[in-house]
Amino acid sequence: MTKYAVVDNEIVENVILAEEGFEIEGKVLVPFGEGCAIGGTYANGIFTPPELPEPPVVIPDKVSPRQFSTMLYNLGLLATVENWIDAQDPRVRIAYDKSTYFYRNQEMMTQGFAALGFTEQQIDNFFIEADKL
Repeated sequence: MTKYAVVDNEIVENVILAEEGFEIEGKVLVPFGEGCAIGGTYANGIFTPPELPEPPVVIPDKVSPRQFSTMLYNLGLLATVENWIDAQDPRVRIAYDKSTYFYRNQEMMTQGFAALGFTEQQIDNFFIEADKL
């Protein structure tokens, strides 16, 4: 038994095991080779795997205090945010200092990012990048 790609109009439709000389009407059987994958192409004797879509970007709903503060530092905003927090109700400082996580849609976050003039996309990017730290 040999492994073959079942090809129709240069598209690899399937991969099968078959005896030499096996045929499928209207299809071309090509010995399996490097780059062969269902959905890929076979042209001029070369297999090309299919292009896979980019995975969707996941926007984290929370980051740790370390990630949050490091991201602020990386953006040059740590002192600005610290000063803003100091100008707020003391409960904001308590929440900032004692939080286990910083939640993206929490009211304090919304107010803080608004004070910095962040757009929704910038907030998303902040949490995406902070999550990598």
